[in-house]
Amino acid sequence: MRQSLRTHLGKLIVRMICTYVLALGLIALTQGCTWLPKVDQQEYCYAAYVFEAEVNEKHTLDGSFGYRHGIAVKKAYKFDGNKEDVLAFKTLYGNGPRNSCGAQILTEGKSYLIYAYRGYLGKLRINRYRPMENVKDSDKERMTTKYDCNCKITFPFRGPRIDLLPPTMDECKVPGKYCPLGSYCKRNSDGRCTWGTFGDCYSY
Repeated sequence: MRQSLRTHLGKLIVRMICTYVLALGLIALTQGCTWLPKVDQQEYCYAAYVFEAEVNEKHTLDGSFGYRHGIAVKKAYKFDGNKEDVLAFKTLYGNGPRNSCGAQILTEGKSYLIYAYRGYLGKLRINRYRPMENVKDSDKERMTTKYDCNCKITFPFRGPRIDLLPPTMDECKVPGKYCPLGSYCKRNSDGRCTWGTFGDCYSY
């Protein structure tokens, strides 16, 4: 009887912990940021647009929309529709000072690699950004030739007594040691999504 009660309580505690962790993850995702591990390919594939742009207008605070930046797009790497539409982008919004994920302020006169999406009322918003001075040629080549958005990337739960299923044909499971910016998942000649590394191994 006592053993059965301990087992029941143990399962209940595990269930409560899992529910709590899931709730935290959902809250973070709805706020546009998350503590869950990611690799750059996931961010790239999530974005509707990826482009290089120079900030040509100092940021201003635009009410609930956050910081408004004037930009000039130099090169489009990923776009949803017409490439010319991306090259014509003039305004980009970033998180404001009260956003729980932190403010997104770009410096006038600097160029950035921008991962962006359409937010509330169709406003073009920053998902992730990096100064172009920190973007290497190998990063651009990996983005354009290695990232396969038809492959699913998953982070297996690593715990005691957990038997991990092998990845499916359309999936890469992230290994224990990986490079957040240098890794990729791409379908090979056999049609299987495979994990790889290209360029230097470094983090954000």
